[in-house]
Amino acid sequence: MFFVKQFDIADNEKAFLFKKNRFAAVLEPGKYRYWDLFGNIRAERFDITRHELEHGLNKFLVSAYVKQTQDYLEAYQLNDYEVGLCYRDGRLVNIMVPGSFKVYWKGPEKIELKRIDISADAQVPKDLLVLLGRAHNQQLQRAALLHGGIR
Repeated sequence: MFFVKQFDIADNEKAFLFKKNRFAAVLEPGKYRYWDLFGNIRAERFDITRHELEHGLNKFLVSAYVKQTQDYLEAYQLNDYEVGLCYRDGRLVNIMVPGSFKVYWKGPEKIELKRIDISADAQVPKDLLVLLGRAHNQQLQRAALLHGGIR
């Protein structure tokens, strides 16, 4: 239909709805129709199976629109003396560097962040090095090698 904007959000997606370039809502899977006489409505889709939200406005959106995003997004900010171990359903999937900020979609898989204080000792615990050495993720294996490898 003319002047109607339609969005069909897939089961594995969520979308950010913008009206006149202002954040309006998070759209769940489903079909949506909006009157859009002047072309001011848009939706940005995200595959939530990728878990991490990579968007230029992610930090702004989770802090400025807490009510609209709190059911969908989880934000993690590390201090300059912390390293973060990101687990998905109990499996180590990412290492966050000091001072980093990440936003993850809430969903069927549980995302958990374990913080390691490196202010006194920047050494990686031996049990963690063993875990990193067995990791399937190449990024995690490289992290183990950079920290002295497995002995």
